[in-house]
Amino acid sequence: MTVMIMKLQDIIINIGFHLAVSLAVFAFASSAAQFSHHLDEPDNFLRCLNNTENTPKPSLIVVPFKESQVQTVIKCSNKNNSGLQMRVRSGGHDIEGSSYTSNVAPTLEENAVQLVHKSQQISTTMPLDLSFSIQFSSVISDQTNNKKPTVQASFICTLRGEGGVKELLSIMDRDFPELNVTKDDIFEMLWIQYLPFYSSYPINDYARFLTSRIPSSKPCFTAKSDFVKDSVPETGVQEIMNKLLEAPGGAGQLEWTFLGGGIMDKIPESEIPFPHRGYLFLAFEMVHWDKNNSPEEIDDFGRYVPNNPRPAYADYRDHDLGINSPDGTTTVEEARSTWGGPYFGVNFGRLVHVKSRVDPENFFRNEQSFPVLQLPYSSSF
Repeated sequence: MTVMIMKLQDIIINIGFHLAVSLAVFAFASSAAQFSHHLDEPDNFLRCLNNTENTPKPSLIVVPFKESQVQTVIKCSNKNNSGLQMRVRSGGHDIEGSSYTSNVAPTLEENAVQLVHKSQQISTTMPLDLSFSIQFSSVISDQTNNKKPTVQASFICTLRGEGGVKELLSIMDRDFPELNVTKDDIFEMLWIQYLPFYSSYPINDYARFLTSRIPSSKPCFTAKSDFVKDSVPETGVQEIMNKLLEAPGGAGQLEWTFLGGGIMDKIPESEIPFPHRGYLFLAFEMVHWDKNNSPEEIDDFGRYVPNNPRPAYADYRDHDLGINSPDGTTTVEEARSTWGGPYFGVNFGRLVHVKSRVDPENFFRNEQSFPVLQLPYSSSF
């Protein structure tokens, strides 16, 4: 059986016997009419919802009213070495002050290839409080004959702080005059409004956007991440854009997130779990498809990124890198050689050490959770 706690936290518990929950909670068994509603409605990951054969479903959904009730259910499920498993359900991304954002979107017919190539050259010299990304998508443009598909590159620059529109205009005029950014291209917003803006949602309704559990759409999609160290040449940019054009129905999407003007290189890789240093940008590659079709293969950056291991971003979780065994017997080296090395690099061993101390019984585990060391274990990594 599986139990899922919702609302305060979304926690999934796999259990092998009946769990008596003596709490002031709502509980929905898998046979109850409300069960599918509470299980599927908040989930925007249609690929898993449709894949009923390989996606386990909980047998009970528990809705607590207080945080203490979540703690009680956790203790109950872990009582007497019951062998239960608990998981935290993602809030939806499994791909803060005032800010000023500019958004410019040229197409292939408007020299997008050359502009994208130049962005790599200037990204490391931009101010540390400026975030810079490029979103690529296939669109129908009036610039093409007979309204044929083209690739649009949207340049999004976000400046945090008090400099305002004047400072952002100055930066863009100095570093990237080819974009022809004007005052009309710049929007002032609270930093908390940036996420709905980024998702093409009305920024004045950000509270609803951030608290709603009902997704506006439920696409089938898969995604990959890569850390790119060296500049992609113009021919490579053109090749990548051509591949986006080949994807049927505009199914391919791509985003380059430049790494903050080099701010990460000022923080030692062992200072925080995120280990990736010396990279130009993070590439996020996504393809979506109709539920009746198969996905296209994603590998736009194979020739431009390091290998052995090929670095990946932990927040863009990718099961194709490898997953743990369901019974929790995956060894440290097995995890390191599959997903652990790409995500956490030299920090993987230290993170395993923390996991082994905090959760030595490996109660909290999932497909890519840290394994535990067998006691007694060495504290050196």
